[in-house]
Amino acid sequence: MSQKTSKAFVALLILSLLVDASNGASWKCFIAGVGAGAVGVAAAPFVLSAAGFTATGVAGGSIAAIAQASIGNVAAGSTFAALQSAGAVGLAATTKVALGTTVATVISSATCTLDSVKSWLEC
Repeated sequence: MSQKTSKAFVALLILSLLVDASNGASWKCFIAGVGAGAVGVAAAPFVLSAAGFTATGVAGGSIAAIAQASIGNVAAGSTFAALQSAGAVGLAATTKVALGTTVATVISSATCTLDSVKSWLEC
């Protein structure tokens, strides 16, 4: 992840957690979110490759090949085309920020929610 992308990711994550601060967001939630967001961005190329979106095109017999066979002609700008592009050349910086922020927000929210439920059950 480039330095500019990293700064944007952290800034958006902090903003998303500040919105949740009124609901009792904790450092535990923040750390879980940052970690999950970073893992999500780092894992994306491996997930794309495992699904069959490779640098040389769609891998035969893969999930991507099955999807492409069911689609027929792939339209430019479609989700499939975007996934193939990402598999071939990597994720754009803006996509990394969006993916990292989304994963971080979901995981930090889930962590805080689980902590709240756990506290409620212990009462």
